[in-house]
Amino acid sequence: MMDELKQQFYEVMHKYQKPFSEEGVAANLTQWYEQKQGLLQLLRKHPLWNEKELAIVFRVEERREIDRITVDETRAAILELGRRACTDDTVYENFEVALRAATADYARIPNEYRLDTIRQYGGIKCAPGQKASRIINRLCLKFHLDQIEEEAEAGEPDNRYTRTIKPYNALFARLADALNPAHIEKTAVLSIHPCDFLEMSNRDNTWSSCHCLEGGGYRGGCQSYMGDAVSMIFFTVSDEYT
Repeated sequence: MMDELKQQFYEVMHKYQKPFSEEGVAANLTQWYEQKQGLLQLLRKHPLWNEKELAIVFRVEERREIDRITVDETRAAILELGRRACTDDTVYENFEVALRAATADYARIPNEYRLDTIRQYGGIKCAPGQKASRIINRLCLKFHLDQIEEEAEAGEPDNRYTRTIKPYNALFARLADALNPAHIEKTAVLSIHPCDFLEMSNRDNTWSSCHCLEGGGYRGGCQSYMGDAVSMIFFTVSDEYT
């Protein structure tokens, strides 16, 4: 097992073009093996334990109903953004009426009788059966909410900096999720595999954290979690993987 893990460790280091030595990798893996023995023996008792992956692999269901509280909170935040984007009170009032009509039913698809209000005040096209989130996005783009920028702090506690963001994107994503019920099945993994710790935040995703080996501020945390006695990694994977 250790020889195979060593080769997999090397592959991750090569992927991120990180310098390493055979002795260093061996030291990391030895610490991992010694510290994870308690978890290893415990997890091996699970009927879905996968020895090759050093993980419990199972199916999970995610059910999400329409979240009225989040709809209300996010709509209020979008309306505040609309005040900044709209050129005068009349334009803003038109935007507000149209947005409230699009969200009034707390439904994935608004009632058809609301569409005339959205068209009249929002000045956009919308068809029966169209999702509320698509209508809202079209409405917000029409009123230029996506152009609003603001300064936000980023970075690690000892290396803070200011960057420019567009708040609309996050607000719209939150509102769209709240309005779209979902039933999603995923493959889930509860792992103590060393390489899952190394890539606990990796560049293959659309996001990464400070633990990413490619430039993360706390990338040394990967080895720290790998070498303690209590940490495990939980993640879900796409169905294209087996």
